[in-house]
Amino acid sequence: MREAGFQESQAKGVSAVLKEALGVASEGLATKQDLRELKVELKTEIAALDNKLSLEISELRGEIKSVRAELGAMKWLIGTVLLGVLTIVAKLFLA
Repeated sequence: MREAGFQESQAKGVSAVLKEALGVASEGLATKQDLRELKVELKTEIAALDNKLSLEISELRGEIKSVRAELGAMKWLIGTVLLGVLTIVAKLFLA
């Protein structure tokens, strides 16, 4: 800066202001290392969520199988009751 015509006191003042401004500006910036660490954290969280989701899906499949089995049993029960009712009605009309 002195070669550009600044006096030493001016150069020191400008340098101090620039250092302060750059320090304030860089405080909120992420470094490459920050980004790498965040990437690892995100991958870990995504893997955990994927495992949890897989477990929940597996549980839901089990519940669906159970409901299907119950529906199958209910079909047989309703069929049996309906057959009984029809038999009673037929006996009443045919007797």
